[in-house]
Amino acid sequence: MRFRAQPSNKPSPAQRLGVSYNHVLANRALLLWCHLLLGTAATLIYLSTLDIRNLNWMPGRGYKNSSVIMLRCIPVIFPYLISVAFSRRRVTAARAGPWVFALILVAGTGATGYFYLTRYEQTAIDTLSAILLQTSVYVLAAILLLRRDP
Repeated sequence: MRFRAQPSNKPSPAQRLGVSYNHVLANRALLLWCHLLLGTAATLIYLSTLDIRNLNWMPGRGYKNSSVIMLRCIPVIFPYLISVAFSRRRVTAARAGPWVFALILVAGTGATGYFYLTRYEQTAIDTLSAILLQTSVYVLAAILLLRRDP
């Protein structure tokens, strides 16, 4: 008796696993690029609000002044670093979750940028509270939207 394989349109389990892995890679790339671009945008928005008139802009001191300015921008990047580290481990092959999470990242960056631009006198407490709120929203969104498959 000869065995004849019946043609089928159903993918094999190995093919389904490969497609799922490709979706995971695409979702990780989406989240990584969103974090990178939005973190850069938030840093530039915050950089535009800094008062740098009191820095001594003498020749030969440009490197020191620019490093001081960049050190003041480091806290703005923390929500994106924590979010990318947390969400990278939770991303799955699902399609809707990462896109909604990316929209939350865009909305959070826009809201934080609006906060930075509309505050005339910005204190360290204001900036710290914005950073902590932004970080907690991103981590909570990652927990709710990027669930691991059971």
